[in-house]
Amino acid sequence: MNLDTIRNRPTVLIGFLWSALVLVSVVATWLARPEWWTWIAPEASPARDINTAMLLATSGLAGLLWWRRSTDRVVFGLLAVGFLGLAIDERLAIHERLRDRVLAPRGVTLPFIPWGEPGDIVLVVVAIAGLAMLRFVLRAIAVDGRALPWFVAGVALAVTAVALDTLPIETYQLRNEIYFQSGEEAIELAAAACFLSAMLTVVESRFRRSASVPDVPLTASI
Repeated sequence: MNLDTIRNRPTVLIGFLWSALVLVSVVATWLARPEWWTWIAPEASPARDINTAMLLATSGLAGLLWWRRSTDRVVFGLLAVGFLGLAIDERLAIHERLRDRVLAPRGVTLPFIPWGEPGDIVLVVVAIAGLAMLRFVLRAIAVDGRALPWFVAGVALAVTAVALDTLPIETYQLRNEIYFQSGEEAIELAAAACFLSAMLTVVESRFRRSASVPDVPLTASI
């Protein structure tokens, strides 16, 4: 395997990831017509399974960096646990159940989100905790070049999805609720793909450095 192949492997994997995501989305939307939204909007849908798989993969890659005792091991350990928690929540809808069965009946709200429905605080609290450690995460992955833009894009999309989740969509007309929920889930899928793209880049960069693979062609030293 030549050096160009090693160097471009993350780009190929990321390209395949995004191409597969777009293809699956288009095919699933077409197959589900006329109820095109059924593959992405409901709580139990193929889109949730895809999102869960990407979050689990991101957690696994972060865990691999933790296990390899990479620089900033604590940060990658926290990322592994965080993305694992997000994957479990996505698959089991834990925050929805916590909202509906525990928080909403007690009228628990956040004072700085007056438009939110009672109980819609779990993801906001999780997002705040994530943003609190964001600077440490960005510092850890900034040395891996192309990983930083992917991670920043993932954060921006995730924050957008959380913000949209606080809106009272139950008061919308059914048609508008379908469009809104489908768009929110699409943003979540894009965010998960961005995070996975970032971690693919970080893992490749760290492993290449640990293997002492040079960044210049061998012919340059002849």
